[in-house]
This record gives sequence, C-alpha cells and structure tokens, in this order.
Amino acid sequence: MTLEQELEEFAQRGGGPVGGRDGGSVRGGSDTSSAKTRSESTRRQSPFGSSGKTARTGATSLATSVERANGFAKDGEYDKAIAQYSEVIQRKPDYFDALYGLGWTYNEKKQYSDAVAALKKAVAVEPQKANARFELGYSYRYLKNYMDAIASFRAAVAAKPDYAEALYQIGWINNEQERYAEAERELLKALAIRSQYPEAYVEIGYARKKLERYAEAEKAFRQALAQRTDYPAAQVAIGDLYFYDLKKYKEAAEAYNAGLGSNTNNGTALYNLGWCYNELGDYSRAQSSLKRALDLNAQDSKSEIEIAYSYRKLGEKEPKASAQATENFAQAVNAYKTAIQLDSKSVSAYTGLGDVLYLDVKQYPEAVKAYTAAVRMSGANPAPRVLYNLGWLNNDLKHYAEAIQFLKQATQLKPEDVDAFFELGFAQKQQENYPAAIESFSEAVRLKPDYGNALYQLGWIYNDQKRYREALPVLRRAARLMPSDAKTSSELGYTFLQLKNYDEAIVSYRSAIRLQPDNASAHHYLGLSLLAAGRREEAMAEYRTLQQLDHEEAQKLLTAIKQER
Repeated sequence: MTLEQELEEFAQRGGGPVGGRDGGSVRGGSDTSSAKTRSESTRRQSPFGSSGKTARTGATSLATSVERANGFAKDGEYDKAIAQYSEVIQRKPDYFDALYGLGWTYNEKKQYSDAVAALKKAVAVEPQKANARFELGYSYRYLKNYMDAIASFRAAVAAKPDYAEALYQIGWINNEQERYAEAERELLKALAIRSQYPEAYVEIGYARKKLERYAEAEKAFRQALAQRTDYPAAQVAIGDLYFYDLKKYKEAAEAYNAGLGSNTNNGTALYNLGWCYNELGDYSRAQSSLKRALDLNAQDSKSEIEIAYSYRKLGEKEPKASAQATENFAQAVNAYKTAIQLDSKSVSAYTGLGDVLYLDVKQYPEAVKAYTAAVRMSGANPAPRVLYNLGWLNNDLKHYAEAIQFLKQATQLKPEDVDAFFELGFAQKQQENYPAAIESFSEAVRLKPDYGNALYQLGWIYNDQKRYREALPVLRRAARLMPSDAKTSSELGYTFLQLKNYDEAIVSYRSAIRLQPDNASAHHYLGLSLLAAGRREEAMAEYRTLQQLDHEEAQKLLTAIKQER
C-alpha cells in the first residue's frame, strides 16, 4: 500500500472525537449536591413585653435593669444588653427574666454555647416556662446537638401544647436528620395549630420531596406562596424541585427567576439558574446569572466552569474561525483555567479545558495535558470518554503506546464502547501488533456488525498478512456497507488480484477509480489486473493515465507491462 493510502486511511479512521453535550462535555453537575434551600425558622419569641413591663416582677431596681437590658436587646445593642443582664444576674442569680433575656441575646449573637449556659439556669428556675425551653432547643439546634434540641422543643410543647413553632423546629430537625416521615408528621401538627404558617408548608414540601412525593411537595410549596406571595424561599424551593428532582430545567428557571431578586445572596440558586439557561441554550442569560453568583463568591469554581461552558457554546454558534468564535473560545479557556486556579483538583475544569482545546481550537498537545490531568485527578474512576479522547489524540499525534494505554482503560471501564475498540485496534495496527489489532477490530465488529471501517481495517490486516481468503468476505461486507468508499473498493480489488480473480479485481478497481479518479494506486493495480487478464492494450491505457497522475507509479506499471512480452 502506498503512503498516500496510509494517510488517507488515517484521516478516515473511525470513531472521532467525543464531546459536545451528548458526549458529556463537562460542566459543573446539575445534581452534585442536595437541594437544601429550606425555610429558616421563623423569628423566635422575643423576651420583650410592652414598654415598662417585664415577663416577671421582682425588686423594682432589678426589674428596671431588666427592662433597660430588654430595650438594648430590642434595638440590637447586644453587648450593652448582655452587660445589663449579667449585672442583674450577679445581684440575683435566679432571676428568670434576666437569665432568659441573656440566653436569647447570646443566641442572637450566635454565641450558642453561652446561650445554653444561661438558658439551662433559666429552665432550672422556671421548668414550666415554654419560652425558655424553646430558646434552649434553639441553641442546641445551632450547635447541631439535635437530640437535646428535640428534647427541649418537646418540653416546650409539653408546657404549651399549642406551641406551633416548637413543633415546626422538631420537624425541621427531623428533615435535617433525614427522618422525613417523622418531619411531615410534626409539621402537620404545627399546621393544625396555626393554619397560616408558610414556613411549615415549605418544610413539609421539603420532606415530601425527599420522600419522592413530588406532586405533593410542589402543592405544599405553592400553599406557602398562597399564604405569602412575596416568599423567595418557597419559589426557590420549587426551582430546586424541578432542578434536582424532576430535571425540568425550563420550569426550574422560571421558579428561580421568580424567587431570586436583585439583592439575593443565594449563590447556589444563581448557579443552578445559570446551569438551566446553559441547558436551554440561552448562554447569554446563563452568563448573567453565573456572574452574579461569582459576585457573591469569587472563589466559586463551579460557576467559572459553567461560564466557560457558555462561552464555548457561544463560540460554536459563530461561523468557524470567525473573530467572535475565536474570542469566545479564548474566554472559555481562560475561565476553565481560572476554575483550575480556584480548585486545582477539579476534574470537571480539566476535562472542560481539554474539550475546548481538542474539539474547538484543535490544540491537541495542550488538550492531552488537560485530559491527562483530569484522569490523574479522577483516581480510580476516570471517565471512559476522556480516556477515549486521550487515545484518539495520541493516535493523531502518533504516540501509539500512550494511545493504547488509555484506550485499554477505556474499553475495560466501558466494554460496550465500539469506537474505543476501533481506536485501540488502529493504534495496535500502527505498531504492527496485528494479532492484537485483529482482536480489537473484531470486537468492534461484534458490537456493531455494520461498522464498515472496522471491517475494512480487518481486511487490510489480512491482506498485509497474505491471508487473502480471510480478507475476502470481510472486505466484501465492508464494500456493501460503504459503497462510496474508494479505499475499500481498492482494497477488495487487491484481494481479488492476489487470489487471481482478475475480472473481479478489475471491477473493484474501476469502482474505486470512479469514486476517486486521481487515485494513482488504484490505476496502477487496475493496470496490473488488466495485464494479468491478458488485456495488454487496456493496461497501456492505464499507464498513459498514470503518466498524468504519478510518474513513479506509471514507470512501475510500464516495467510490468514490458516484462509480460
């Protein structure tokens, strides 16, 4: 076979790059974390009564001091409130209102351990005070001491059976601990006490979503919105339901848009909205949402990855090699590199960078580096399609040993990957490891019986090994599957010529020439076939044609003709 045939064969090898959306072009995942946009607990009971009153009377001077502390706490002057409460407690250690107010204020400052210390003393003084039991449960909840939190909230309910907020908190904790049926039960109790309770509806919706009762979950979220029309958390919860669970990205985007105001600080929902827009092909709006997410958290590597993806897709919409396409691809590369700087172990960022370098800007050596890093970061679980792409690229760069290494991994991880077996066979063939190549091409044909190019490669190897009778049925199948492929017709002609079936050889070579008139090798072997069939004048006609195409091939044919005299 001529060098030209080999080059043509390489250019037409099967498989090709894997990428784009269906090929798994890597983005930040749409479901890599659980949706936890849940309603925060409603405002806890304030210790402050109306002006001039405290929840409990005592010595006038102490009561006045507690009222002053309550005023400070109410105005958000927490340090002053703590100092005032502490002064009262120093004078009267069992002063309930001061102990309770101190605990409440510590909770407001998120000093939950200090709050526990004060509230435990308050509960010891007044065990039946539901508000102190509740506040202690609140402290425990934020310390993630859920067992004690539930015990405190239940004690609050025991002291005050209609304490809806305590039941709500028990439901919230059960959701947090993935006890969703128990959560729903407690939250329904809260709603039986207080029917107008949008936060409880959101939390019930979350429990039902986790129980995969999606229609009921959405109904609960919408009941929350019916009670409070301006309720961003409920809208975002609906968005999460569609995004994470139902995979309905248009509906998710609509819900997120309704719930995310201009001043939102929900970076996760902004990222999800950007992901949805990318999925829907609205790449400019995706970028707008993702840039807002980055404004909230400049270290958000997932949003950088998703922005890179949007730039890449915008580039692919432009005319090839246009200035705008080039600019978009450059932006994509820069965004992926930024993501890698933010998270040097991000498999998605390295893979996405490899995709744009490979599939869009054709910088194959750089693509190999990016993909290789992705495989290294993946540990024992590299993506088969990245391994395949590495194999394809290394074949293209004539690094066949490296190609074989990656493609063997790809076929082990994904044994149904017909293109990986083809590409593996190609690399093995280039290394002249024909037994291994035959095995790989044969597996490709087993997986895909109409894989014409794999059949062609098998036939080529059989011909090269002079196994012409094995080559014949394989190449006949390839020719039937690829009637417009000149190289297959030419290879079949070579098989017939070696089997001395000259008439069939002539038919095959003429078919190849009809498909590719300037195929010098086909003209040469057609001339040899005509000569072998005793049709010398027609062979001379091929010689004259060859003189215009390839002088060296023409001289070889002329020498053969002269030797037949």
